[in-house]
Amino acid sequence: MKLYRIPPILLIAALCGACSGETRHSERAAWLQTTLVEDNLLVIEREPELSAGKFAKMASLPYYYFRGTNAQFYRDLTDADAPFSQTAFGSSAASGVLLMGDPHPENIGTYRSAKGEMNVEFNDFDGARFGPFHFDVRRLGVGFGVAAETMELDTTTRDALIEAAARGYVDEIGRMSRGAEPYRVDPNFPGPILGDLIDGAIKDGDEKEALFEYTRVRDGRRRLFFGAVESPIVEGVIEDELVEVDARERRLVERLVAQYPQTLVEPQPAGAFELKGVGRRLGGGVASYALLRFYALVEGPTDSRDDDWLLELKEIRDPTAIPRLAELPPRQFDTNAQRVVVAQRRMQIDAKNDPLLGWAASDTLSFRVRHRTKYQKGLDVADIEEGLAEADWDIQHVLRFATIAGRLLARSHAIAPRRDGGDALAAIAATLDGREDAFVDETSTFARSYTDRVMSDYALFVDLLDAEGPLLGARRMRATP
Repeated sequence: MKLYRIPPILLIAALCGACSGETRHSERAAWLQTTLVEDNLLVIEREPELSAGKFAKMASLPYYYFRGTNAQFYRDLTDADAPFSQTAFGSSAASGVLLMGDPHPENIGTYRSAKGEMNVEFNDFDGARFGPFHFDVRRLGVGFGVAAETMELDTTTRDALIEAAARGYVDEIGRMSRGAEPYRVDPNFPGPILGDLIDGAIKDGDEKEALFEYTRVRDGRRRLFFGAVESPIVEGVIEDELVEVDARERRLVERLVAQYPQTLVEPQPAGAFELKGVGRRLGGGVASYALLRFYALVEGPTDSRDDDWLLELKEIRDPTAIPRLAELPPRQFDTNAQRVVVAQRRMQIDAKNDPLLGWAASDTLSFRVRHRTKYQKGLDVADIEEGLAEADWDIQHVLRFATIAGRLLARSHAIAPRRDGGDALAAIAATLDGREDAFVDETSTFARSYTDRVMSDYALFVDLLDAEGPLLGARRMRATP
């Protein structure tokens, strides 16, 4: 994806906000600075350089800024004094739906299940929690809006993508409520965007590309490769790099890998998790860019070096705090990683999409563990932009993808039990009944407006980063009584 150039109108808005401490823009900038530092403070103190890299990555594209500001989204969404909190679709039953927390276009990807089937699913459940179903639908709509802005599509197209996602959602809820089977993307007829994604996942997965990218064979043994896998694109931002761990980190991973197999859906062969190498992966994600990610090379199903498994152990922290959203005790999960894995298994069409999915914990840290394989390939907005630029795809293809995304979200909500164990599909269908068009209109109106908010906030953020430094002035704010 080409580097994004902030439109002059957004730069003017940000600069005007900096001229007077009493303007709305400067108040918003101060709010952004305070909340971003607050949300990231613990990680800033632990990993200052990586935290600076996270902010630099967020500044490189509006879409990355959107991905890194889920907490700001939910603050705005639930602020009673802001224009974004109102809905005509609140209900007690539909407010206990299992949410993904951060559904957006780049959180959709492929899986190869234990049965060998290729499935397309949402793939990020770090923010999973129970709450009102419309929160997720709004987040998805804004995701398509900001993606369109990042690709510099016209406003009409942007708005059509937002509406397509919302329409896909209500249509799928209606279809399932009439007794249809839960939606799954047909790998034989997925449309060109998802078709290319599936084809690439099959090719790269069959070739074990991930294993060969992060390992080398030396002296007859497969070993982890340490160094840059992809060169940096943005100054100060690591793209993809594996680095050696110290003795303390290795002992941590040893404990986690020993513990994690008991959380698998099905047992794996004895000796499959014999540890052969440990590294720390840098550069992944946006919101999670500065968190711990370890790669563990393990023996796999046989003693052949050609079927070794590469596991990713990703640190999972508390989900985004949502003001004014009541949480019912007691806690349903022992750790955050368990919460994320259970949510994924409940919301995906096949609980064995990743047979190596599980979790482990040590002291206050918890980690989701997954198979690091190219059969799991995520969609990239940059690929859509490139496909449009080269005329491989057209806007109708992107609209079809937005509709599919809405259907996948609806299906995921519908098949997972509510917080009280009740039927989520029935609760959502009853809330929408006879008012589907009104829900699409409300969601689209919100997403259009909030996309504009994200774009103006992005310009303010870039200006703040320039004025306050790579950590947004966190250390100075921390030192101020």
